[in-house]
Amino acid sequence: SALAHDMDHTGQNNTFHIQSVSPLAVLHNDKSVLEAHSASTLFSLLMRDPTINILQNLSKPDFTIVRQLCVHAILDTDLAAHEIQLSRFLGHKELAFDRENLEDRKLITSVFLHAADLSNPTRPFDQAHKWSRL
Repeated sequence: SALAHDMDHTGQNNTFHIQSVSPLAVLHNDKSVLEAHSASTLFSLLMRDPTINILQNLSKPDFTIVRQLCVHAILDTDLAAHEIQLSRFLGHKELAFDRENLEDRKLITSVFLHAADLSNPTRPFDQAHKWSRL
């Protein structure tokens, strides 16, 4: 998920795609357009090329869970989901996360990826600027 969450981004944001009724916005029904595209691109590539499919030896149930976790984490990098995600995370303040609970696993995976995705702007400006140019 971390490697693919910005895969094949177009250089515009979701608002641009939605307002311009771009083919990507239409394809993904105006919902987390770039994030949905990244998740779709990731799994399209994995399924198409066995030489890069690191998930090919998983059982069907394990593959389904990994796919759900990856897609959910990538979709949750959309800043439009930030408040909902934060609220869900803070709702666990008094409760332990249950690693056997798929919803808890989705939430913690999403929070980790979202935090890493947001961390670049917290770098000193000269470092963040260099990274933004890559």
